[in-house]
Amino acid sequence: MVVHAKGLLSLEEFLALSPDENDLTYELVDGQAVPKMSPKKNTPS
Repeated sequence: MVVHAKGLLSLEEFLALSPDENDLTYELVDGQAVPKMSPKKNTPS
């Protein structure tokens, strides 16, 4: 999902967005849909 909005998204518009085809999750930040960073796995050596 790529969001090319001329204005800012409302909560209702953000919640109505279709799911991303790459299984990315997004969060609403200052009216923009921003991809969430995946947590890094810390494995002890």
